[in-house]
Amino acid sequence: ERGFNGCPALEAMPIPAGVARIGEYCFSRCAGLQELVFTGDAPAIGTGAFKEVAANAYYPGGNPTWTAQVRQNYGGSIRWIAQ
Repeated sequence: ERGFNGCPALEAMPIPAGVARIGEYCFSRCAGLQELVFTGDAPAIGTGAFKEVAANAYYPGGNPTWTAQVRQNYGGSIRWIAQ
């Protein structure tokens, strides 16, 4: 669940197609995280997954699984950008 929690050195994270879930608080307190790049369908994203993170999150804009409901902040300040 808390895979990368508190990892200050993490700056960017590619999320490959096939990832079905990002657990609760997975990237919380990763202060250096600036960029997430999603390439497949929208995964289920747990509570607080991006707590205290300010990052750009790129997602496939033509993919209908990336609804407004999915594109939330999850405890952080996430700027969702279609690509």
